[in-house]
Amino acid sequence: MGSRLFRGPILSFILGACLFACVSTPVRAEETAAATEAHLVARARELKLWNHPQWINLVHYEKNLFGGYTSQADGLEFFTAKDGPTNPEAELFATIHALFRAPTPLELIRPKAVSDPGMYEALKKLTDEFDKEARAAKYPPAIYGQKLEEKKRALLGIVPDHPLCQFPARLRFFERELGWKGEGLPKIECFRLDEFRRRVDAQSVSIVFSSFFLNNPSSTFGHSFLRINSGLWQKYGKSRNELLDTGVNFAANVTTNNPITYALFGMLGLMPGTFLTVPYYLKVREYNDHEMRDLWSYDIDLTPDEVTMLIDHIWEEQSTFYFYKYFTENCSYHMFTLLDAAAPRLGLTKRLSFYVIPSDTIRVLYRTPGAVKAVTYRPSARAQFFYRLGNLNDAEREALDKLVDTHDVAALDPALPKESAARVLDAFSDQIELVSGDDLARDGSEAQKLKQRVLVKRASLGVKSETIEVPAPDRSAPHLGHGMRRASVGFARENDRGNSVTFGYRFSMHDFLDPGVGYARNMQVDMFGAWARVLTRPNQGFRSQFEFDELNIFKLTALTPLSRYYEARSIRAELGWKKMYDRDCEAGDRRCFPLNLEFGKGWVVDPGTHETLTLYGFLGGRFNHSPHYRGSNIRLGFGPRVGAVLYLNDDLRFGAFGEYYARIWAEDDFVFKTEATLRWGFTKGFALDATARRERDVNEGLAQLHFYY
Repeated sequence: MGSRLFRGPILSFILGACLFACVSTPVRAEETAAATEAHLVARARELKLWNHPQWINLVHYEKNLFGGYTSQADGLEFFTAKDGPTNPEAELFATIHALFRAPTPLELIRPKAVSDPGMYEALKKLTDEFDKEARAAKYPPAIYGQKLEEKKRALLGIVPDHPLCQFPARLRFFERELGWKGEGLPKIECFRLDEFRRRVDAQSVSIVFSSFFLNNPSSTFGHSFLRINSGLWQKYGKSRNELLDTGVNFAANVTTNNPITYALFGMLGLMPGTFLTVPYYLKVREYNDHEMRDLWSYDIDLTPDEVTMLIDHIWEEQSTFYFYKYFTENCSYHMFTLLDAAAPRLGLTKRLSFYVIPSDTIRVLYRTPGAVKAVTYRPSARAQFFYRLGNLNDAEREALDKLVDTHDVAALDPALPKESAARVLDAFSDQIELVSGDDLARDGSEAQKLKQRVLVKRASLGVKSETIEVPAPDRSAPHLGHGMRRASVGFARENDRGNSVTFGYRFSMHDFLDPGVGYARNMQVDMFGAWARVLTRPNQGFRSQFEFDELNIFKLTALTPLSRYYEARSIRAELGWKKMYDRDCEAGDRRCFPLNLEFGKGWVVDPGTHETLTLYGFLGGRFNHSPHYRGSNIRLGFGPRVGAVLYLNDDLRFGAFGEYYARIWAEDDFVFKTEATLRWGFTKGFALDATARRERDVNEGLAQLHFYY
């Protein structure tokens, strides 16, 4: 009896204590969290942390004309404060508060897993299908980005992330700057973030530049993206394999197939752009193999902490989008914003001009102190094939040509030594990759069957393939090129009007005769240029002496030499206003300044196969419009243009052409023009040239000095 009385009070005391502990522990935890949050807010306010360069970069703020800030991010999910897009201070304190918020049941759900290739293919299919839906529904850009993001999340089974999982880079920033170790935060597992970190296994980071590709308007200026260099290769061998790395790409979600609309939307910023992480081997397949573009990698000198911050910030970027702007907020610009968010010390975006071109950002990157620690080169399928081709002897070249012509592996000369036969088959295998990259990806295609027959024959030889390392074409390294902007001044003399002083400016970026280091030969990309002159006429005012020679929107030319080994595509296109001597003009000196549109397809020959001399011929049409024509304001022309470019060396080049057009609605049924120029890059950033031209009855000589920057 006494024993039961004794046990009763003790038991009651223990149960009460347990009940008190169970009730009071959450209360104390909440109080601790609230106290920690209040302390962090006070400390951040004391430090004015919202002005910290890294905070500004993490939320992608830039200063307004009136001194305030506006974030470049256009997706509202990227912000925790209502006025977050324009208020760094409010966004900082709202983010601290959000980190301490208790998770909702939905935020605790584990999402379904999707493999890398499956994710990429599923997202691509989704985007393609959604593009059709968006065009039919005529979604405005903001709605397009929002709906596409919703569909992506639904596809991948993605539920909303708690701010702790959505903003890991911001959390790291707070921990470092506030001397905090995460005390008081809610306990939550970030399933997708942890999987992302494991998948990329980041050890270091590189910026990759994909060389110029004139057959795709969006890649005319090259393209750049990040490569997250993975440590996964250590699980599979002793040599690093970059195909296991991860590519980080920023690109527009294209809502139109019309190239004119695409260009207009890109210039006006009407297409949402998003970051996408994809296996690097897919980028290699796209650029190296299908588009025959060399890849130049620039290894960035980041500390381990900066690499971790970069990976976490890339993760944060998946919750927003940016309106893609062709000449400002494009692929290259946003690679710099990522790096600046992780390593503000680099200050890369501040080094850019008001418009951004991928090749120019590579030069800026390379010249930034402490940014680049190594440069590497990955040859395209074209470069690899021609390197193999150059190593074949005459008998091997003859055998390869026979295989290329017949596609019959049995036609391989049995008298060839096994080592020679192996070299021929390896070269033929590369040639199939060169001309049939797309077909090889389709099961059952003729190209795939041919490739299989070649591999079977190659295996039967029992000879190990030679390891080839295509040497980097140092002259083509993009960081060595001249500046994309060019200012010019010169002196001209015309036989009918006398002397004049000429001057001009080109915004970007290269023509055939410019100093060639850093650029592919046989390519011209001139965008947004203006050329004018002042005639030296005595006793006349400036207005009567000043005239424009040209206002250029673009000039694009790709000279691809004919080859028996792959299909050659040579095109030229031009749009702008250009002064022309024309007897149809009403002016006394017979000069008009019509709108000029030209397009032509052509054939190119490289007689020496080393691109020292290029001969070309184009057949094309021309449209001109001017209110100063007599009769109709429109002139249409059609005819040939032939020429040559001689590369004496990378700094000394000669070019000449002649064109002959048949016209309709014109007094002169036929017009012609010839021109020849010798240009010498006599020192870095400067070049001199001399030009002689004849247009109908007018002869002109011109000497110019060019400054590249």
